Parts: sequence; C-alpha cells; structure tokens
Amino acid sequence: MPSNNVSTSSAQAMAAANKAASAGKAYQAVAQSAGITIQDATDSLRNVQTMSNTARGAALGQLLATEDVATFTAVTTAIATMETACIANYTAIGAAASDVLAGFPSS
Repeated sequence: MPSNNVSTSSAQAMAAANKAASAGKAYQAVAQSAGITIQDATDSLRNVQTMSNTARGAALGQLLATEDVATFTAVTTAIATMETACIANYTAIGAAASDVLAGFPSS
C-alpha cells in the first residue's frame, strides 16, 4: 500500500511540474507575440516619420518656390496630425500588448 501512495504522490508532482512548464512555455509564446507586435508598431512609426520628413521637405521646397504660406501651413498641420495619430496608435498598441501579457498567467 505505501508504494501506491508514493506513486500517486509522484504522479501528482509530475502533473503539477508539467502544468507549470506548459504555462511557462505559453507565457513565453505570448510574450514573444507581444514583442513582435511592438516591433511592428515601431516599424510603422518609423515609416510614418520618414514619410512625414519627406513631405515636410517637399512642402518647404514648394514654400520657397511659391511663397504660399497658407498651403505650407495647411500641409505641415496635416503632417503633424498624422504624426500625432501614429504616436497615439503606437502607444495604444504598446499598452494593449502590455495588458495582454500582464493578464496572462506565467505559471
């Protein structure tokens, strides 16, 4: 009889260890997905910044050529709005990834 209790106890310990290991692997997968999501958002932010800088430079060139301050102001305002929206999106993605990760059990 004692050997049966030891076997049951060992089996329960192994099951608990396997469950913890599985949870740890799942947590790592979720963490990796969150990291990739943030990297993608960073790439998007970088691309928008590149487009913004290019558009701002082109608008400045047109301002110098035409002296049309009103159009230059409208274009640079639109560029700033686009940048602000992209930063807000980046912040939201980062917060969502963090929330998902924080809500996922690590063990």
